[in-house]
Amino acid sequence: MITPPRRTAASPSVSPSASASKPFFRRSALKGLAAAGVVAIAGDILLAAPAAAATAPPLIPPLPESVSGVANPRIPVASGWRYTTAPPASFRTTGTDTSSWDEISVPGEPALQGHTVPSGTECAYSVKVAVPADFAGRKIMLCFDGVYSFARLWVNGTAVRTHDGGW
Repeated sequence: MITPPRRTAASPSVSPSASASKPFFRRSALKGLAAAGVVAIAGDILLAAPAAAATAPPLIPPLPESVSGVANPRIPVASGWRYTTAPPASFRTTGTDTSSWDEISVPGEPALQGHTVPSGTECAYSVKVAVPADFAGRKIMLCFDGVYSFARLWVNGTAVRTHDGGW
């Protein structure tokens, strides 16, 4: 007969009075080891998936510090954003007049900036970005610090991506 080690006050999951009073039999130990083996096998499968994925190129590569032939490879777009809780049907197209929309700080929470956002309301954000001429013919990556809830991204009237979830 094998007795489990005595539990201390540092391990509150089992009361100290029940610590050594129940015997631990070989059959119980074998069942426990078999269950641990199943968990270990499942754990290997789950852990192997990220390792295999690590050989593929990353979905979001690191931002470059410099790019040959480009004066500044990063364009911050933290200012100049417009926001509305009542976007017109055509707001996704280029040329939509957003001058009547509220100014908003991004990243930021509209409610913390004095805006009332009824639950379930679709809001629209807009920003105009001047892309430098030295970006021509190059891959351009848009990076957001945080997008919460459901988002759809359009660039010049073209749907680019959707995001659902926190961050």
